[in-house]
Amino acid sequence: MKDIEKRLTELEIRFTYQDHLIEELNEVIIRQQKEITQLRSLWQKLEEGKFGGIDQGIKSLSEEVPPPHY
Repeated sequence: MKDIEKRLTELEIRFTYQDHLIEELNEVIIRQQKEITQLRSLWQKLEEGKFGGIDQGIKSLSEEVPPPHY
């Protein structure tokens, strides 16, 4: 009977460890998904040219004045 109790205790310990590990992995996945969502949003803004006014000071080639040495 003690052998069965010992085995059961070992199984419970393993189960508890695995359950804890699964929770930690789940938290990592959730955090990574949030980061992926943020990166996709930033990428979309970059593609649309809406990222903090980066393109506000850029003129088209037809509007650019050549430098004085030309």
